[in-house]
Amino acid sequence: MSELDDEEGSVAGVWVDAESVPYQRSHPFAVPDAERYARGGLIGRGGMGDVFSARDRRLNREVALKEATPSAGPSGQARLAQEAWITAQLEHPNIVPVHDAGTDADGTPWYTMRLIRGRTLFDVLDGADQEARLATLRHVLAACEAIAYAHSRGIVHRDLKPENILVGSFGETQVADWGLARPLTGAQDDWADVVPTGHAAATMVGTAVGTPAWMSTEQLRGEPATRRSDVWSLGAVLRQVVTGRTPWAGLDNSQVLSERLSSADLALKGPLDGPDALAARTELAAIVRHAMAPDPALRYADAAELSADLARYLDGRRVHAHEYSAFELLWRLAILWRAALVVGLVASLILATVVAVGWSRTATERSRAQRNLAQALLLQARDAEAKGDRPRAEVLAAEVLAIAESPGARGVLAGFAGRSRPQVQETALPIRGCDSAQILDARTWICVQEDQLSAWRVGASEPLWRASAAPPFQVRAPGNGDLFLSPGEGPLTELDPTTGSTIRTAATWGFPQRVAGSADGRYLAAWRVSDLSLWDRATGRVTQIAGCGPPAPVTSVAFTERSMLVLCGDLRFGLVSLAEPVGDRFGDVLPAGLWSDGGPLAAAHIAGDLFAITTHQGELALYDASDNTLAQTIEVAEHGLYDVLVNPAADRLAIRGERGDVYLLDLGADFAVPLPTRSARDIRFDGDGSLIVLAQGWQRWSLPPREPPLRIDAGAGSSALRVSPDGRTIAAATGTGALILWRPERD
Repeated sequence: MSELDDEEGSVAGVWVDAESVPYQRSHPFAVPDAERYARGGLIGRGGMGDVFSARDRRLNREVALKEATPSAGPSGQARLAQEAWITAQLEHPNIVPVHDAGTDADGTPWYTMRLIRGRTLFDVLDGADQEARLATLRHVLAACEAIAYAHSRGIVHRDLKPENILVGSFGETQVADWGLARPLTGAQDDWADVVPTGHAAATMVGTAVGTPAWMSTEQLRGEPATRRSDVWSLGAVLRQVVTGRTPWAGLDNSQVLSERLSSADLALKGPLDGPDALAARTELAAIVRHAMAPDPALRYADAAELSADLARYLDGRRVHAHEYSAFELLWRLAILWRAALVVGLVASLILATVVAVGWSRTATERSRAQRNLAQALLLQARDAEAKGDRPRAEVLAAEVLAIAESPGARGVLAGFAGRSRPQVQETALPIRGCDSAQILDARTWICVQEDQLSAWRVGASEPLWRASAAPPFQVRAPGNGDLFLSPGEGPLTELDPTTGSTIRTAATWGFPQRVAGSADGRYLAAWRVSDLSLWDRATGRVTQIAGCGPPAPVTSVAFTERSMLVLCGDLRFGLVSLAEPVGDRFGDVLPAGLWSDGGPLAAAHIAGDLFAITTHQGELALYDASDNTLAQTIEVAEHGLYDVLVNPAADRLAIRGERGDVYLLDLGADFAVPLPTRSARDIRFDGDGSLIVLAQGWQRWSLPPREPPLRIDAGAGSSALRVSPDGRTIAAATGTGALILWRPERD
């Protein structure tokens, strides 16, 4: 948001003019409530509220202040309060955060939020050329990810358009104006819906809700909005980004695509010129068509699917919305393998050069050049092998063998050939219609849909049980077979995982952001922002742990046999004894070197004082709490890592990224291997070491055992090494003249 003018004003009993009250430098927290906010200029004006810039005298920061207009009436005031209530529950980096709320002396509702210095996406796109528009695709992806989070919480926005997507001066993206948002729990009849038309607004009850030019076909018909309705609006935003054209207000948007939005219609140029331009145009067009399909059933199910496909496009991967022809698949394969093909082409050119020059040079020089090339390719093959890039490593090793016999190249091929791969051992029917889903145990998962939760067993066509709960609520399954219900108000409730009935409640605050349980199930930690409670289920005692303390949030909790590690957002930590839980030992700071670009996000106990910690920047650290050091750091992904789990043998980690990607890391290795699955909602290790993945369906992955490096013990050293053509036998000549024949599959 940017200021439009410099007018100032005050509302008696709440707001003060910027210079009317002196700033209390000695004790700013003592500023009275009635003098806390100094209101500045008008930022924006809508049908139910005005937005002003303001200064929070108590915290000495600039905020945006939104208050209901006198003309809004009781219904507009109720809608503004509803907007603040819903937005405050959506704690996401790309959603404008709400700071404070209340009413003034006249009873007019208001709330404050983050002040964004920048422009709306509408202003950015207005008059921009194609190159400038395409540069905003990352902002559209960020908006999709924000709406995906809202959809996971059962909230639909209903008024998505470029005017409601804010682009900050430093590249940040925020989705704003949640005044028409509602939970997916039925119609909301407590206020009249406001339908903006262009830059104006008209009040309409029981009819279409949203901005007509950006509304889906079902919204225009007056039907309730769903997640797929938001998907249509996001597709329309994406269409304007790539074509420069907006939808037509007042038309049935089922006609918007009657022109068949083809690759030629997009006419993308600039950054998409070159050999990849055709594929880029057709893939992006397919995403837009899929998102804006007139029939909701033919669209992406929610914003998470749309953001995943758009992220695949931006990363240069195959998008799911496009049906690839055989030619396109062949072309993409060539693009994917172009590095190896270039290496092969360069190798062939060098070989041709060596042969040509060989006519005038000695055989020794020619042989030396071949050996140098083979050695360079072998080094590249080993580097790819170390990074887990199996296709490239195999191609490079084959190129080496095409030049000359190489034990090292055969070792690369034999190393891969001798290793088993993760395999899908068992699958279940896809999970459909769930707002969120979590794994309860190795054979059961929990599905949450609006005001219902249900438990499903693998292979069953009917749920194990169903239960109702008054929204808003969350379901928490810490991973040890226990199940907890976290209502919007009231204590945390333990549910019977076999029936869904209430077992008992904990006398602690409701609606925690996350919970974590000890391995034996006795202790449960629940936290929200900086508030942390520890529930001893054996004694019923609930202890409040104030270790992090406001404003630093609790980011993760991991249990050992006798204590729990608590990580704070300001990089402090504490080891809290389970025998006498207190929160006064949080003075130490996590070691530097890993946290410069983002703090800890998730933690898991491995053994002893060793923990695995993930970050917002896609890194994983092995942390030794005994001496507060990082034993190892590994780059896993380019985005946040939400979950990290330790297998029963404590020698392997499973990691889930924020985009639903899953990685496996053997302790002692220096890279993580991606699992070929996507859109994972939850992961769990089973007792036998297999991995349960809850994605669009339920999957059990059998994982290969950890395989140490294969070694030959030749105490006198080795003077020569050969591998048989089938890769199954190794012959080694030792320094004493002896010959060792070794078959790894037998030894």
